[in-house]
Amino acid sequence: MEGTPTQPDLHYIPFLRDEIVLVTGAETKIPEHISPEQFPQLPFVLREQGSGTYHVIRNQLAQAGIAINTLNCQLVLGSTEGIKHYLLHSNCFALLSIYSIREEVAAGKLKIIDIDELNINRMFYIIHRQGEPDPYAKQFIEFSLRQKF
Repeated sequence: MEGTPTQPDLHYIPFLRDEIVLVTGAETKIPEHISPEQFPQLPFVLREQGSGTYHVIRNQLAQAGIAINTLNCQLVLGSTEGIKHYLLHSNCFALLSIYSIREEVAAGKLKIIDIDELNINRMFYIIHRQGEPDPYAKQFIEFSLRQKF
């Protein structure tokens, strides 16, 4: 689960720190880094408003003084996979998880654009109801925490 722990009846175990990065197609002409002030000039593809990724992006951009509604939104899609495929065939930009684009960046299909003085991070959590999880759930949690991403 992503986001800030808010449910008192759930136990949250930090699992994975994620970074949301600015990404575009490998052929898109743009400097290797830009300032946050340049965001309104870029054509964006965004996740739908109900997604956790959208909320993280909206909140962290707001902290940097950028209202998400000032972005030049060209398209809203309901999945990261859909956004990645769209980026391959357009000159648009998106803010996506570094983990979701590893293969496309390694294959030279997408590229990351550094953002001066802006980092968008989130934490993923393993969650379970308060109290001791059942033995199988506990074994799965322990296995998951040993994995390296």
